[in-house]
Order: sequence, then structure tokens, then C-alpha cells
Amino acid sequence: MDVVYENVRNNAAPLRVAYDAATFDIPVSAPPCVIDPGEVQKIPTGYRFDLPAGYDMLIRPRSSAFCSGLNVIGHIDNDYTGEVFVVLHNVSSNRVEITNGQYFAQCRLIERVKPRLIEAVVEKVTDRGQKGFGSSGR
Repeated sequence: MDVVYENVRNNAAPLRVAYDAATFDIPVSAPPCVIDPGEVQKIPTGYRFDLPAGYDMLIRPRSSAFCSGLNVIGHIDNDYTGEVFVVLHNVSSNRVEITNGQYFAQCRLIERVKPRLIEAVVEKVTDRGQKGFGSSGR
């Protein structure tokens, strides 16, 4: 499957680090900046994508970014044609320096499913039931 992209800011190319990797990495394309603890910033990537029909793109942090305290959040709908931005959230207690060309985000194509939403009483019974966060004990 081909994914066509336009490099609108003359940025470094997207990278697939391993042949069988499900994701590809994209760098940020912005002047150097600092993200303070708890701060959220929207940063440009320099890319526009023409996603294949039936697919959207999920943007997540690379493990190295997350280990340094940055969470990366994003979802690109199939019909969005503008430049992709990533939302960087500093979840650490330290300032994080951002430099142009750093690879913080990884992208994954996901098949788009358009569910029909039906309001009803949910009667499904499972062993887990309504046990939520932390209920598995792990």
C-alpha cells in the first residue's frame, strides 16, 4: 500500500526504522522551543498526506519521546488534507527542549470503521463487569 505525502517545509523524510514495523516516524518542523512541565504545544511536522481510501492515521509517541516525558497525541481523518501538526504534552517534571527535525511521533494507518451508534440499555454480562482502571491488579 502506498501513502503519498508532500513535504511542505523541506523537512527530513519520514522513516520506517524496521522493514516489518507497523509505524513510520515523522519529525517536527519548527524553530527550537521549550515545553515546560504540564504544558501542551501544537507543533508542525511539515507534511501533508493523501491517505488511502478507507484509512485514517493515528499519531502516537515514539518510545524514546515518551521515556523523556513527552506524550504525542494525534488522529488524522482520511479527508483532512492540510499540514499535519502533532500535539506534544510534557508529562514530566522537567523542561523538554524541542529542536527542528527531532523525531517524536510515529504514525500508523488504521482501517476506518464507521459504526452505527444505537442507544439502548447495555445488558451484556462479563466476568469483568464494570471494574475499570487498575481492576486487573497489574
